[in-house]
Amino acid sequence: MNPLLLAVLLAWASVALTPLAVRLAGRFAGWPLAGLLLAPFGLVLAARTQGVTEALLPWIPSYDVALRLRLDGLGFLFSVLILVIGAVVLVYSSSYIRAPRSPGFYALMTTFAAAMLTLVVADDLVVFFVAWELTTLASYLLILRSGPDAVGPATRTLMVTVAGGLALLGAVALIVVQTGTTHLTAALESPAWVENPTFAGATAVLVAVAAMTKSAQFPFHSWLPDAMEPAGLPPEERGDDND
Repeated sequence: MNPLLLAVLLAWASVALTPLAVRLAGRFAGWPLAGLLLAPFGLVLAARTQGVTEALLPWIPSYDVALRLRLDGLGFLFSVLILVIGAVVLVYSSSYIRAPRSPGFYALMTTFAAAMLTLVVADDLVVFFVAWELTTLASYLLILRSGPDAVGPATRTLMVTVAGGLALLGAVALIVVQTGTTHLTAALESPAWVENPTFAGATAVLVAVAAMTKSAQFPFHSWLPDAMEPAGLPPEERGDDND
């Protein structure tokens, strides 16, 4: 199997295996789950040795939508950051969590990492958008589960990031209509960008708004400090010692 495709599938497998890891390892479930993220890391390294790597898994053939993946230099850099930092966070969490009552925290962390990996290597606009929204959902639920005081910050975070998601959806719709394809690489090579400057400008604005809301750039920055204060675990799952 294509190593890039296998890397993405293994990242999502870590989500499915989270309940088992929590049941067997308890508060130390972060260790085996970190290992499951480092396995895709090795596959991404292997894929990069082949140069620009592409993979394809049919999804909705009637609409030419597929799990198209493409690993170039920038995608490789972000993939390494996502998988390594994700693994470090999962390992560190083992010293922070007293006793997980459910796999919720680990499931959301692995979902976030898998969605981010899919996002940075996606070569299909529909897959890209779905992965983008999954990161939004995972972030919202991670903040929300921190306790009663987290409802307000989580809701404000969701409102801003969903607005950005709608901007991205508008950009995706424009691109598909104007270029006639959901294949990202093919869409970027379309002459429509030169022939229709209004389309190019509108798409650029929508993508910029989406990126600014997701990365908390001015004037969409207020949700980030609001969300960071309660983010984490419910009080009953937190621990400052290693008991």
